[in-house]
Amino acid sequence: MRCKEFYCDAGVAGSRSIEKSKHVTKHVERIHMLRLILMRHAESEWSRSGQNDHERSLTMQGHQDVLQMATWLEGKSLIPGLILCSSARRTKETATDLMKALGSSAMISYTKQLYLADPEAIQRTVRQDGCDVQNLMVLAHNPGLSYLASILSGQMIQLPTAGLVLFEVPFLDWGDFKLSDAIRMVEFMEPGEL
Repeated sequence: MRCKEFYCDAGVAGSRSIEKSKHVTKHVERIHMLRLILMRHAESEWSRSGQNDHERSLTMQGHQDVLQMATWLEGKSLIPGLILCSSARRTKETATDLMKALGSSAMISYTKQLYLADPEAIQRTVRQDGCDVQNLMVLAHNPGLSYLASILSGQMIQLPTAGLVLFEVPFLDWGDFKLSDAIRMVEFMEPGEL
């Protein structure tokens, strides 16, 4: 009997096949549903004179919105096992606030590849760095994030700050992630709706 064991090593996802003894474990064939949470960073300050866009921080309203979204995620049992996060200050602050509010010790992986990324770059990051988690969050920026959400859902989605969209993804692991009609949008939520 063969099954896959997935692991995450130094931020790179991979897989290897291993042989399991029939006497040690009984393998049950099933496809589990992965969940992808695409979330836009919370409200941030406008760039000040001479300030780099990458260094913009959250506003007080942005911090409050993250707390509301954390409460909603917790109520839905959607605690991310991993957050793939843009390296921008506003996304880092959103991720940190979210994990503190959830009381979670989930790993946050900061990457420049998600800073103002297009849909293809986001998909590539998910495939390469998704690791072995059921609930994966991508925390990034518009327009790429909203464009990917629109492609995956088959409808126009414009993510507001701190807004998120949840998808069920019927693949065995994130390395298989690709555009598919089998991906199903489950929910869209934003702070203004809470």
